Amino acid sequence: MCLGLGVITALLWHIIIANSILILSTLCSITLFIWLKSRKRKSLLHEAILYLLLFCSSYSYTTWRVNATNDHLITEAIPQIELTGYIATPPVKLTSINKSEFTITSGSFTGSTFLLYYPESQIMRPGINYNITTSLVPINISHNAGAFDYQQYLVNNHISGFAYFKKINATLDKSYALSALITSIRVDIINYLATTLATKEYMGLIVALICGYQSLIPDAQWQVFKNSGIIHLISISGLHITLVATLATLIAGYGLRYFPSNRIPRQIIMLWIGLTATLIYSLVAGFSIPTQRTFYLLLVSAYLSSLRIYIPLLQKLSITACVVLLVDPLAGLSSSFWLSFSLVAAIFAISGAYQKYQSKLQFWLTMQLAIILVSLPLSLYLFYTYPVISPLANLWAVPIIGTLITPILLIAALLHFKWLLLLLAELLRLAMYPVTKLAVLLPYSQAAPNMATVLLSYTGLFILFMPKSIPYKNIFGLGLFCCLFAIPNKYISYGHMEITAFASSKSGLSLISTHDRHILVYVPYETKNQEKNLENTLIPYLHAQHISKIDSIITNGNIESSFSRFFANNQIELKNHSYEGSSNIIDGISINVDRNNQNLEIEAKDINNQTTYIGNGYNRQVNQTTHWKTVVIMAYP
Repeated sequence: MCLGLGVITALLWHIIIANSILILSTLCSITLFIWLKSRKRKSLLHEAILYLLLFCSSYSYTTWRVNATNDHLITEAIPQIELTGYIATPPVKLTSINKSEFTITSGSFTGSTFLLYYPESQIMRPGINYNITTSLVPINISHNAGAFDYQQYLVNNHISGFAYFKKINATLDKSYALSALITSIRVDIINYLATTLATKEYMGLIVALICGYQSLIPDAQWQVFKNSGIIHLISISGLHITLVATLATLIAGYGLRYFPSNRIPRQIIMLWIGLTATLIYSLVAGFSIPTQRTFYLLLVSAYLSSLRIYIPLLQKLSITACVVLLVDPLAGLSSSFWLSFSLVAAIFAISGAYQKYQSKLQFWLTMQLAIILVSLPLSLYLFYTYPVISPLANLWAVPIIGTLITPILLIAALLHFKWLLLLLAELLRLAMYPVTKLAVLLPYSQAAPNMATVLLSYTGLFILFMPKSIPYKNIFGLGLFCCLFAIPNKYISYGHMEITAFASSKSGLSLISTHDRHILVYVPYETKNQEKNLENTLIPYLHAQHISKIDSIITNGNIESSFSRFFANNQIELKNHSYEGSSNIIDGISINVDRNNQNLEIEAKDINNQTTYIGNGYNRQVNQTTHWKTVVIMAYP
């Protein structure tokens, strides 16, 4: 726990100091810890110093790793440069282009990985070293309020910058790097499954279930998974890894019957054979954080079992979390890390506290309630929504899709049984039918709680599920947990307004919020993928602030007819497609709109005669006596 706390503390508050000092500090802390640990004399102060040394060693180590990651980031654009390396991940198809991670094997950026964008017509095979000419761009991405922090995501995945393909100079020899070989295997599996199941509705889901590649899943299906709360089945996690480990162990046990016995117990041999198969599958599946959690937990369990050492499941999970953080400290900034470990910790804790004292039905109900309540605060904090029909959908999807169909899919893909894959694809379509019907119910949403509220709600859960009988324990715990929902909506008094400007390369976006209305200022730069752009910029903010309606849109062009449906799908009511007036008084705010060809300029004056200008700033004759308190420029990029 001290090691893990040191990692998390360094991720949140790390100091800028020379890497040599950090390495020296780490080595000194570990050396002192080993020396003190070897001394026979024990005391409370002795134990406290040991814990402090563990904390200091992991803090210094994590800070060094974070600094090393930041040192690999490029800070200036490079118009043209030759790079030598290999494709490190399966390509993701975008509009007319592909993107993939490209790892550098020689030159000034050796060891760095760039996110490479190249034409769809250009074939770049995994497992081959290429010498290419590219332009490099830093990953300086604007982060809108409430939206997914894509820049931090790329840093967490050790991406040093963007690379834009120009030409291939030479195709070199075959790459024998482990990541290149694994990517080559993954691409072969993906291509085989995509070709075999090309006409099947859930082809992308099957590919994701087998090898963790999710880019072939359509957006409509993603929405079904989110609304129904079964999105955890899509990622390669505990269920998939455990199934592979179980199958490999059973096959190993059957094969070991024909070998003579030796000093090593057969169960231990079976255990490590199953773990080896799990490692191979985890690497082929992408080795995501939920996959790492399951594999390292199995590894810790196998090691302790081999030494005949027993410790509780929660202690094994703590060791596993520490291993994940030490292998890759930046995993502690990932939402999947916290969701994965918190849910498994809840399952282990409830199992240890209640399984021996309750009937099977009562224990199952207690477990389901704990899973719902533990996942709720994090879901609201990270995503502002929670799928209310998740328990019912999972009651069907986990045993049918996760436990029954998935292992047979793995066997069919491994043995290349085409007829079985086609049959399972049809069965999966039927199995998903009830889930799609349940997904019509929209998730519960509210304004995002702050971290203090989340911690308070988890304190209430701890008190609520504590097995000890204490007077008024349940009432007090439930009261603390319900603080999660006591989030007041933002209030704007009559005659005042709030302007929110969004960063986007595809459109100009600003939101004018008054006492009772929300008006969207929308200037599209591109006609393609506008809904996707709004989904990544505007919608997260509206959800985070629990804004459920847009009263009108001020724009310089035509609003697509599908916008009403798009906003409705995101639980937002669009009352009027467009703001037609040029001058109006709304909630005490004077709004004047000036449209001139493709230009759009807005002046909004509040009750204190303070004026805000919103527009692209072209062709305007400004009066010298005009004073603007705030200026929002939505210029073309």
